Amino acid sequence: MYTTKKNYIGIAFIHDLELTYDARAQKEVSSLINAGYHLMICDWNKKLDGKNQEEICQIRKLNLKANHIQVKVKKRAGFKDNIWNLIKFEIRLFKWLQKNRSSYSCIHACNMDTAYIGMIISRMYHKKLVYDIYDDFADCHKCGRKLYDFIKVIDSKIIKLSDAVIICSERRKEQLAAIPDKLYVIHNTPDIEDIDSSLMSVNRNEKMKIAYIGNLTKGRMLEEVIDIVSRHQQWELYCGGSGDLEAEIEQKAKQNDNIYFLGRLPYEKVLALEANCDVIPALYDNYIYPLC
Repeated sequence: MYTTKKNYIGIAFIHDLELTYDARAQKEVSSLINAGYHLMICDWNKKLDGKNQEEICQIRKLNLKANHIQVKVKKRAGFKDNIWNLIKFEIRLFKWLQKNRSSYSCIHACNMDTAYIGMIISRMYHKKLVYDIYDDFADCHKCGRKLYDFIKVIDSKIIKLSDAVIICSERRKEQLAAIPDKLYVIHNTPDIEDIDSSLMSVNRNEKMKIAYIGNLTKGRMLEEVIDIVSRHQQWELYCGGSGDLEAEIEQKAKQNDNIYFLGRLPYEKVLALEANCDVIPALYDNYIYPLC
């Protein structure tokens, strides 16, 4: 995927979420840094509007400079209602990649909304492109058939023009809009030896503890889990992350004594919380995510 590191000036690592709250991205970044590559990081802060912000972030015991593109998205809004915010993010991402093009020779793009811009820049300035598919973009957004088909066409083009494509499991091959020349499967496995369970605590009682930290979106069966837990006081649910259901889950937590909403958590605290709980659900609506 990456050739000898001395052949590269650096890697532009671009993501459609804040890196601080994405465990998979953090592991990839730390692996590349530890392998000796120089990284430039640019991600999307979806909670604030404003100018791009640079800050030093602690990612897996590494102090790394990251550029945050601040474009606020509408909560409880669908994909169509946030298209303009996505376009604003992509325009600013394009400008950032263009401005810093002399500092990298490879673009590592997480998900289709960053990979589309990465593809354009890579063709304009002869950069390598690695397309890292965390989730299939079309399948993860509620949109009509015409828009779905259009997204699949764009996704297919990005895959064909990428120098390498990464997916998180073998089963995701069936979701791909095209067959890439170079395909790599990198499983998202936790680093269990680094867990410090003291970073997060749960109630000390005999109740069964359930932990879910991740995307708070339709198709993850979260509404069903919350409904069931709310009717079983012998269980407790600790829920965190971000997404379309964030406000709704926060409200449910206020209404139920055995449901706790924790918002977004850094990776180390996610591992600590999960280590202190009994059950970690990984559920998908088979109608929305038939191949996950």
